[in-house]
Amino acid sequence: MEKQKLKLQSIIETVEQIAEVIAMVLGIEVTIIDQKGERLYVTGSYKDSIEPYVSLDSVFSEVLEGKKDQAVTDKLQSMTCRECSYREKGLELAHLCAPITLDGEILGLISLIAFDDDQRQRLVDNQEAYRKFIEKMANFLESKMMEVLSKHRISIQKIQLEAILNGVDEGIISVDAKGEILFINENAETLLGKSEEWLKGRSLSKVFLHFERIEKALKEITYQKNKTRPLISKPLAAKNGKDTRFFLGNYNPVRREGTDIGGILSFRPYKDVYQMAQEVHREEAFVGFDSIIGESQALGETVKIAKVAAKQNSTVLIQGESGTGKEMFAKAIHLASPRREQNFVPINCGSIPEALLESELFGYEAGAFTDASKKGKEGKFLKAHEGTIFLDEIGDMPMNLQVKLLRFLEDGVIEPLGSTKPKHVQVRVIAATNQNLEELMKRKLFREDLFYRLNVVPVTIPPLRERKEDIEILAEVFLRRYEERFEKEAKHLSPEAKKALIAYSWPGNVRELENCMEYALNVSKSRVIYKEDLQQRVLGWEVKNEEDEIVEPLEILEEKMIKKALARCTSIKEAAKLLGIGQATIYRKMKKYDIS
Repeated sequence: MEKQKLKLQSIIETVEQIAEVIAMVLGIEVTIIDQKGERLYVTGSYKDSIEPYVSLDSVFSEVLEGKKDQAVTDKLQSMTCRECSYREKGLELAHLCAPITLDGEILGLISLIAFDDDQRQRLVDNQEAYRKFIEKMANFLESKMMEVLSKHRISIQKIQLEAILNGVDEGIISVDAKGEILFINENAETLLGKSEEWLKGRSLSKVFLHFERIEKALKEITYQKNKTRPLISKPLAAKNGKDTRFFLGNYNPVRREGTDIGGILSFRPYKDVYQMAQEVHREEAFVGFDSIIGESQALGETVKIAKVAAKQNSTVLIQGESGTGKEMFAKAIHLASPRREQNFVPINCGSIPEALLESELFGYEAGAFTDASKKGKEGKFLKAHEGTIFLDEIGDMPMNLQVKLLRFLEDGVIEPLGSTKPKHVQVRVIAATNQNLEELMKRKLFREDLFYRLNVVPVTIPPLRERKEDIEILAEVFLRRYEERFEKEAKHLSPEAKKALIAYSWPGNVRELENCMEYALNVSKSRVIYKEDLQQRVLGWEVKNEEDEIVEPLEILEEKMIKKALARCTSIKEAAKLLGIGQATIYRKMKKYDIS
């Protein structure tokens, strides 16, 4: 047992002090003996002439073996002393002993020793008082041993804990209530490129860029039954010289009796998280809201609303410009909802010809129309049963299908083409558009009643130009992604390149920024991406004053853009792709503006 290995020798200084205190107070000499019979200390002038080990048949041995708690002996009358092999050598005339124990195990004893008749008599006359006194001294030594044992156990636990934390492949940092670093594992030192000496005592806001925003968010965390809800997988950035390193991290506040006493931060490189997800399955690389990168307040508010929407079953309408990540938000809402284990079925309402869109959405029965499959076809709504259907580009849905969609939203019933039997389907609907639906309603191109059915929980994604603070972190994330994908050396952006990226308006939003970083990674010839490595449209863009711009009606601008795209492209399909709209949509627009 651990306590048996612990010896009185480990507190030898305290042993010596206690022996001298007892001798000084009582005027009688003292010896302290360990469990093996070795005298650790003897007071007075006899310490050099007394035997270093006690006899195995002595009174001391009886106490150490637990046969007696204490003993007053007279060398002339004691049966034990008469039979002791050290009888002739021994100088002691009498003893009074008290065992020293720890958790019921005897670790040694304290004994008063009379070396002359006067001491012997006082020992016999004051036996009870002296016994209580040395028992208290024995208890003090026991408490000191318990303290040493506790420190020993804590030391072992600390070594074991550090070994465990140094063995994990994540960076681990613990902080106190002030946010100052108490412990950092070896992997965290490596990831940050900083030494333990440099990191200890610093606050997390001095190590990670903009960490104070995460600290602010922590104040909104709710606590239930003294358990904390961690702030999961937040993007982190840290400077190391000229380089900026990006991570995904979890921060768990630690509370005791309702009070914050610190926290634990675990983190790993963003590219490692991305790579692990890719190795599981390409489609599973998206991990919900944690994959939506950005620290801006505008994006944070949108995410907050989307997370609230995820917990409900209401219809959601996501609005935002092309490239802002509407489908990403739709997937995140689905993955955070009670329907997460069921299908997420997306369909782009603007990319499918009007004649086929109805059968894609609602399915059809065998022989419903010419060239129809003999087995019929299951529509997207049926595939999404008990899950989520994502209707992208809802603004391009033809009016006749808007009526069918409205009916479904009202009664949960679909009618496949050629069927006479309605089918009840349990599906949550998330719709998205980059168009102004209210403007379309004024032009009688979108049903007002359908708009209000869809717009139960509106989620508006801010364009990239309205969240400039996210541009740099997104750019670095995309660089790490394509470095890994194309097995290229790590590169970082020059200050001038960063300024150019921030100054640009990003009409294509996050999607355009991702393409820009892929382009820059391919054309750059050094480990630094300079301003000149960026695409020309980023470099040539200038901010214009609104007063200098000529404002034209949207329909005139739309007609001009369609004509310009058709003139530049070799096919209508290519023109639709350039404009970011579906092929069916461009046909309708051409018909509207009488473009041949």
